[in-house]
Amino acid sequence: MTKKRVLVIEDEGLTASLVSDLLAAEGYEAKVVSNPESALDRALQFRPDLIISDIDMPKVSGFELARNFRKHVALQNVPLVLLTSMVTREVMLTARQLGVREVFSKRGLDADQLRERLHRVLDAPPPGETGQPDTQEAPGDTGAAPPEDS
Repeated sequence: MTKKRVLVIEDEGLTASLVSDLLAAEGYEAKVVSNPESALDRALQFRPDLIISDIDMPKVSGFELARNFRKHVALQNVPLVLLTSMVTREVMLTARQLGVREVFSKRGLDADQLRERLHRVLDAPPPGETGQPDTQEAPGDTGAAPPEDS
């Protein structure tokens, strides 16, 4: 069986190492891109099964990257996971509009939760068959968007 490929777009070295090391330990082929300006070209060359991107990066945000990925046939159905220092209602709404599968808070990033949820994303049905993006929050994190009323 071929290893699933994961592109990690993260400008902070420690976070990039944590995520790529976790992916490698789980048997995924991980490629880290630290310069968001080259991320689109790298994604088109690498052909990932999953893209994990920081939101807050210099020059090109994770949201802008997500919009660009959705414009390319080769990447438009690749699941996206976003990392951010603070999950807010605005972040969740924008993520939902862009078809993002998961949003993780970098605060208190838990390797076990990250591992479990990345497995779930990689094994999830195609876009359009899932609900809104999930969010992982640190205990006591008040930055998460409140649940919507039904």
